[in-house]
Amino acid sequence: MELKTNKLTQGAMIVAIFGVLLLLNRQTGGLFEETFLFLFPLPMVIFAAKYGWKDSLPVLFCMAITSFLFGTFSTIFYAISEAFIGLVYGSCLYSKKDRTKTVVLLLFLSVVANLLSSVVLASLFGYNLQAELNEMQKLMGQYTDKVNQMMAQQAAQTGQTLPENYSFMPPNMMNMNFFRTMFICSMVLLGIMQGFVTHLLSLIVLKKLRYPVKMPAPLAEFYPPKWSGYLGLGAFLLYYASILRPFDNQLMQDLAQAAGVGGLMYLVCFGFIAVFVFVKKRLPGHKLLPLLAGMLLMMIMPQIIMFVGFAYISLRLHDYILQKVQ
Repeated sequence: MELKTNKLTQGAMIVAIFGVLLLLNRQTGGLFEETFLFLFPLPMVIFAAKYGWKDSLPVLFCMAITSFLFGTFSTIFYAISEAFIGLVYGSCLYSKKDRTKTVVLLLFLSVVANLLSSVVLASLFGYNLQAELNEMQKLMGQYTDKVNQMMAQQAAQTGQTLPENYSFMPPNMMNMNFFRTMFICSMVLLGIMQGFVTHLLSLIVLKKLRYPVKMPAPLAEFYPPKWSGYLGLGAFLLYYASILRPFDNQLMQDLAQAAGVGGLMYLVCFGFIAVFVFVKKRLPGHKLLPLLAGMLLMMIMPQIIMFVGFAYISLRLHDYILQKVQ
């Protein structure tokens, strides 16, 4: 009886904290909404980490009702999705799931929520994505024209001759597909950042509340399913096909590009892990070098790192690094 009373009391307190965050966001006119996105999952993380997902579902339902009562139209989806992410993350902590897999799941859910809100549901929130992309393309075109004029003037002053129709910006970087792809990439990276910050804030709060927090397993011990590598590669090939032959349906085009960017980021992340683990095993005395090597190769040769990530997941490169490399 006392346990049920504690659950009811703490659940009500969690919903109240969630409602206060919604009210603060509304009273400030959404000025700090991007900051509140990192805070919305925390109340549910705290409750689910203590009581599990079954007891957390009624609390999530109450949070959804609270978001409809006290949130704005655009905030409702953000609040509910972030609360759901907090429930999944907290439930994994309650069940003592592997921490590395839990963090990867958190990042994945954050990316999906960010893509849904920014790409798929943008029109429902009164956000005209196509108009924004057109404005970006227009501004970039104006900037390119000014730079081309400056370079032509400098070439004339020095007696040099530029090639006909010369432009410092490649033509394929000025079409709408490029801007759409860059926008989707930025949304994926923002989702990863949000998930990672949520993870760090949750650890800080849980440690302050003296919850037992298990440390994540080393990167070398995390091995995803082999099929996920083929899925990531297939998503990237779908993205490449959508660039060569765009779909007539704009929604299908957006979903294909979002899936492709997600697959690319997934494979690149594991390519980074493969390089990190390889350099660390070959040069165990250098702590910073594995990180620098992975980041440098990821920035210079992302496509190669992507295929390394595919081999790491699906072609036993993981086992080879752990067993053969010394």
